[in-house]
Amino acid sequence: MLNSLRNLSAFVTGGGSGLGLAVCRHLAALGARVVTIDLKPSEEFQSDNVIALKGDIRREEDIQEALKQIQNREDGENHLDVLVNCADLVKINIYGTFNVIRLSIPLLAKSPKKFDGTKSVIINTSSILAWEGHEGQCGYSATQGAINSMTLPLARDLAHEGIRVNTIAAGFFETPLLMRSNATELLDFIKCATPCPSRLGKPEEFVQLVQAIIENPMLNGEIIRLDGAVRWPERG
Repeated sequence: MLNSLRNLSAFVTGGGSGLGLAVCRHLAALGARVVTIDLKPSEEFQSDNVIALKGDIRREEDIQEALKQIQNREDGENHLDVLVNCADLVKINIYGTFNVIRLSIPLLAKSPKKFDGTKSVIINTSSILAWEGHEGQCGYSATQGAINSMTLPLARDLAHEGIRVNTIAAGFFETPLLMRSNATELLDFIKCATPCPSRLGKPEEFVQLVQAIIENPMLNGEIIRLDGAVRWPERG
């Protein structure tokens, strides 16, 4: 599996911070060619194999502009091997995720066929709050559940194109949103509620699972919880 991601073509949404940024860094470090889109793109990428664009994945024209960066590559490798959806706002979650998938399918289907008939992979990100939302989180939990529910039907719909579909249902990770300075009490509660390891997840641990999904062709149609066995209790 050494350097198995080298020269892969990847499209990452939500790559401006948090888990999406970690995915971009990791894929680029392994030699993948990455296009990423975010409302606030990161300015850290200066390498030739990362293109960071500002855009809103609810807008079809913004997605198409990002996909053009893949279609117009000078080396002629104008297909897409990996799509990772990490954008995480309530209004973006379901509409944005579905839009990106819908518009990316033609490029994902152009990826070279491997010996077992697989071509490319879609990795969506949801949350454990799809199952364990608190009061006041109805809208957010509903969007996470919708992403989970799309996983198996999409995997079946796209099987004839050799496109796999999986979802990572993430627990609580060290992201800028969660690590804000006024969240000390919440962070302590999360650590106590997480059996093992009793801490927040690290972005690199999320990225490790992304890489495993890319590299393992039998992972398809799955919703994988990555949460240290935390089960979010009802508020007392």
